Amino acid sequence: MKTTGWILISVGLIVAALSPKIVFPGLERLIGIESIVGKENVSYHTDGTYLFTNPAAMNRWILSVATLGAATFIAGIMLVFNTRKRKVPTSASTVLGTRCAASKSGEA
Repeated sequence: MKTTGWILISVGLIVAALSPKIVFPGLERLIGIESIVGKENVSYHTDGTYLFTNPAAMNRWILSVATLGAATFIAGIMLVFNTRKRKVPTSASTVLGTRCAASKSGEA
């Protein structure tokens, strides 16, 4: 579980830190720029490039991806620290301690 927590922490930090530079361009290619900022907010040029005419829409997407990365980071931290605090029983008699003690004393 700790390994999973550390992986979530790493992924969360990478996504949160690199969302404007790496994650957002990846989303552009994956779902399309028109889906992200709206078709009316994209200005295409003859050479194939495009410009955003509404930076607020782009910033909302970047903020949402960064928030997702921060949530992943927090989930990883919670997983790591909760794993440390939890005590795992060493045997079945520890889990069923009261039942075993009751059966030894003759009570059912």
